[in-house]
Amino acid sequence: MPKKLTLQERFALYLTPIPRHYAVLRADLSVPVQAIQALHAACLAGAQYGVPDYAHIVLLQVKNLAALNALHAQILQTGLPCVLFTDPDIGPGPTALFTGDLLPDLWPVFKKLKLWSANRA
Repeated sequence: MPKKLTLQERFALYLTPIPRHYAVLRADLSVPVQAIQALHAACLAGAQYGVPDYAHIVLLQVKNLAALNALHAQILQTGLPCVLFTDPDIGPGPTALFTGDLLPDLWPVFKKLKLWSANRA
């Protein structure tokens, strides 16, 4: 049976921010392909950065390969943990980006990106 938490321990857990992982997908790929690429990128990030006990995953999209490469270059300049996944069956260039654990002070880097949508606006 799990240990019963004290009131202070429960309060501390409530106030502790939950890390986010961002998956950025290319909207120029089909929806089924995007889903698979997100999973591949998540597995790659998990292998590189470890798998957290719990985290939120935010799905975002960029227009195409050029936009994904530009975002990756921006992220590299900030030093944020991220991986690019390239699927050799799809062609040259990455198909998805996935970050390691990011706490609230790092979330604004992704604020201007669109949330993922199957309708690909």
